[in-house]
Amino acid sequence: LLPEDAHCVKKMTFRKLLQSEKLTFRLGVFLVFLLVAISCVGLFILYLNTRPKTEPELTVHAKNSFKKTLRVVGDVDYKPFSYVLEDGKPRGYDIELVTELANRIEYNLELELMNWDQAVEKLKENKADLIIGADWQDSNIMDCEFTVPSFEESFTVFQEAPIKLFSDLYNKKIAVIENCGMKDTLKKYHLWQNCEEYKTITDCVSAVIAKKCDCFIAHHTIGEVGLQKFGALGKHFRGRLNFAPGQMCFGIAKDNPVLFARINTILLEMRSDGTADSLCHKWVENFDHNITLHEYIQKNPKMFFLIVDSAIAGLLIIIVMYYYLIRIRKERNRAIEAEHAKSLFFSIVSHDIRTPLNAIIGFSELLKNGISNENERKSALDVIISSGHTLLELVNDVLNISKLETNKMSIVTQLTDMTKLVSSILHSFDIMVTSDTVKLVGDMAPMPCLYVDPDRIRQILNNLLSNALKFTEHGEIRLKGSFEPLEGQDEGTGTLTLSVSDTGCGITPENQKKLMRPFIQIQTKQALNGTGLGLYICKQLSMRMGGDLTLESEFGKGTTFTLTLRNVRFSSKQLEIVEKTHIENRNDFHNIRILIVDDIPVNCRVLETMLRRLDVTNITTAGNGVEAMKQLYSTPDGFDIVLTDMWMPEMDGEALIHEIRKKERWKTLPVFAVTADIEAQNTYSNSGFTGLLLKPINLEKLRAILSQRNLH
Repeated sequence: LLPEDAHCVKKMTFRKLLQSEKLTFRLGVFLVFLLVAISCVGLFILYLNTRPKTEPELTVHAKNSFKKTLRVVGDVDYKPFSYVLEDGKPRGYDIELVTELANRIEYNLELELMNWDQAVEKLKENKADLIIGADWQDSNIMDCEFTVPSFEESFTVFQEAPIKLFSDLYNKKIAVIENCGMKDTLKKYHLWQNCEEYKTITDCVSAVIAKKCDCFIAHHTIGEVGLQKFGALGKHFRGRLNFAPGQMCFGIAKDNPVLFARINTILLEMRSDGTADSLCHKWVENFDHNITLHEYIQKNPKMFFLIVDSAIAGLLIIIVMYYYLIRIRKERNRAIEAEHAKSLFFSIVSHDIRTPLNAIIGFSELLKNGISNENERKSALDVIISSGHTLLELVNDVLNISKLETNKMSIVTQLTDMTKLVSSILHSFDIMVTSDTVKLVGDMAPMPCLYVDPDRIRQILNNLLSNALKFTEHGEIRLKGSFEPLEGQDEGTGTLTLSVSDTGCGITPENQKKLMRPFIQIQTKQALNGTGLGLYICKQLSMRMGGDLTLESEFGKGTTFTLTLRNVRFSSKQLEIVEKTHIENRNDFHNIRILIVDDIPVNCRVLETMLRRLDVTNITTAGNGVEAMKQLYSTPDGFDIVLTDMWMPEMDGEALIHEIRKKERWKTLPVFAVTADIEAQNTYSNSGFTGLLLKPINLEKLRAILSQRNLH
């Protein structure tokens, strides 16, 4: 990316934050408006449903100006179908319906409400012509004719605990109204032996609330009305299961077929012209609406809490939105600072990429045109190789940042001899100390073998030592290490401390606060060759390993970076070191047969050229996995080693190794994956590969691969 690209990124990010702030504000306003609307609708519903509790009034009155009289009896406690208030006037759906019926058939109405058993007895004794509030289920106990249904509603089981199946009732004690027409149905389901009969619906509800019975069965509306009489005590008992269909009708004495026919005709007429529906809406459907606010809340607590919760949620959203807007503004300010740091980073990366590329391209053109002086030619080649390594280091840093920020950086611990690890790191830096005025010192206290990630520790120490060499012109650089066990045992945990101290220029207090943050670099002459990522990567790696990286510095005197890893497992066992020796020298590779599989000709050419430098002459190439399989089948003597790329058309490297391992004769054939994917180090063996050859490739890596061809 160019510096101007960073400016574009900064503008885009800033614009996104502004849009986010506006979007958050608009979303918050919308949610508040929505919750206020819900609260208002809920309050309106409460208003509509909590009018002062008044009983519906009869609007149809008996004319009583006819010659004949219709004697009607019914239940006095069957609200809302038939009941009597304190004023002694009968009310209810059946009362008004039978009044309208009497007027239409031109009969005077003689109405008497009493106990249900008494009403049934009067009808049997021919002291009444019609009984209201009957149900077709009552045919087994009433010797009369039943009219067409005047109201249809199922019988319902009322219980506090949920009921889903009839089988749930087998061990329950059931309350029913005395002489209930449900007797045959209950016997059918083998439940009648569990039933207890009571005079009225009020008695049934009382028995359930008093725990004398577990549940009761009644018409749904009758049951709901019965529960309302008990207020809070009955609010938990609701209809859970429709037990059987119910059809309320009128019962007429069998010796009066003419009256039976006329009443059926009028009932059908009232159902068709809407009179029955209008009365049902007035007395049955609207009955629940005529309750007080307290009763409505008891019956519908969810609605009440919805209104309250909406109001509270609206208030909370306002508070959260205010807090979030403040947070967004803070994040916006941080983003501006971060984008400024990134723009500096992009310009540094752009410079650091162009600088080695300039050297690589420039010296490559000079070599192509020819350099007569041998020393100048070797110097040009050294610069090209060094520039390539610089580019590789830069790419690795950027990749490490990406892995750390996406939480994909893996930490793999293994038993490690820290003394030998630090010794090898110091040895690699010895050749970099070209000045006699700087001394590199190792100071490692005796310690057992530790379970750590040696690659990550090497990465951190390499970076710290590189920085120390870069900023130290006189004095010494000291790498010090110690381990403190937490328990005096052969196996346990402890704290590992590694520090790199130098006598360089030191760091000012202002710059110390900026270090170990991404894209931050102290602007000094020595720092112009870096990207400002190294210390940030080291800091993150130390935290991933359960430790920390701290800094102590005094400007003009020197700096100390300390890596502290806590709860590190250790073992008193000594590692068995197997000395690696070359099984074969350069001349031993002459007769090796190698198959190179890669779809990019340049990659094949590089590998082939390097192998010929190692005196390998028997080399075959293939463009993909399919061609490789053909070569394997068509070569009688076979191959000693296969080097395959992972990403190829038709058949990739993973599919190729799968096909190779399926054949018994190639089970032990050394096959190495050639890839630039560092993460493949942890997975290649699971796929069946013998080993891994990481790009960029050099002669030493190839020599090691060729030496391992018999180690599969």
